[in-house]
Order: sequence, then structure tokens, then C-alpha cells
Amino acid sequence: MRQSFLIGIIALVAFVAGTFTASPQLAAFAAATITSTDIVDNTIQSIDIKDAQIKTADLAGNAVTSGKIKSGEVKLLDIAPNSVDSSKIVDGSITEADLSDSLMKTVTLHDDASGLAAGWDPDTGGKMNIVAPDVTLESSIVVNLVFTTGLNESGKQCFVGDVNSGQFQLICNFQGGTDPVDLRYTVINTS
Repeated sequence: MRQSFLIGIIALVAFVAGTFTASPQLAAFAAATITSTDIVDNTIQSIDIKDAQIKTADLAGNAVTSGKIKSGEVKLLDIAPNSVDSSKIVDGSITEADLSDSLMKTVTLHDDASGLAAGWDPDTGGKMNIVAPDVTLESSIVVNLVFTTGLNESGKQCFVGDVNSGQFQLICNFQGGTDPVDLRYTVINTS
């Protein structure tokens, strides 16, 4: 018994003096020197990674594919300026509603007091100055006559003459008529 006691005291003294060393695995943990060679392949799981700790620098180039992006989650702020070109837009999918009014705007002037106030007077015909706030010197203007009764009075036409900021000249080859005629024009501003 005395011998066991003596071995126990020697062990205690040695431990206090620091002569015992830990196993190589414990020494590596203590020194924070775990490297990928110390980890068995395919053993790190999602639970082992702290939330929000995978950063952009941790991802390989081209590592995130469309299958990894939740549907509807790429937003306007995620798209770099000038990164979408016409090859990325489905043919026929852009409509007038998708365009800014500063680019293209369609206006209808009725054959009534409001149309007359904007310069549309089909009863007088000839040359008319149409007030159009969206028109600039560089605007293109397309005009159409809309016969409100559905009857097209053959040969009645209007053409765009001079274009100035805020207005354009309309030249019509008719004067008066029995059916109301509305003017529908589209202003296209490309600059």
C-alpha cells in the first residue's frame, strides 16, 4: 500500500510540475492548429458551421448556380448596371406598359372641348398646332385618326409637320365632317 501511495504522490507532483504531456490530438486542439488534413473528408456538416459565416471570399468562382437561387429572389439591386441586354429579354415580352412615359407615350385627343383645348379641331382641318408637353425637338411622332362611329371616312389623313418643344404641327387633308374623329398620337423620345 505504501508503494501505491508513493506512486500516487509522484504522479501528482509530476502533473503539477507539467511533465505530463497530452496526446498529439489534444495538443493540436489546444494550439488551434487544426487544418484540413486533420479533418476526415465529408465530416463537416451544416450544423458545424456558424450561421452567416460563409462569405463571398469562401465561395469558388462560378460556384453558385441558378438551381441554388430561390425563385423570385434576384432583385433589381442584385443586378449590376448595364448587365442585361436584349439577348436576355424574351422576344415580344416588352409592351408599351413596360416603357417609361419619357420614352414613349400615347395620347388620345377626343373630338370635344378637351381636344380643342389641346389644338385638335377636325371640323376646321388644315394646319393645327397640337399642344403636347412630352414632345421635344428630337421626338418622333406617329399619328392615327380614330373614327368614333367605326366608319373610316376614306381618304382622310393627317401628317406631322414642324416639331417644336411642347407642340407639333398637324396637317390634315380634310375639313369638317359628320362623324366625330379622335386623334391618337404616340410620342417617341429616344434621346
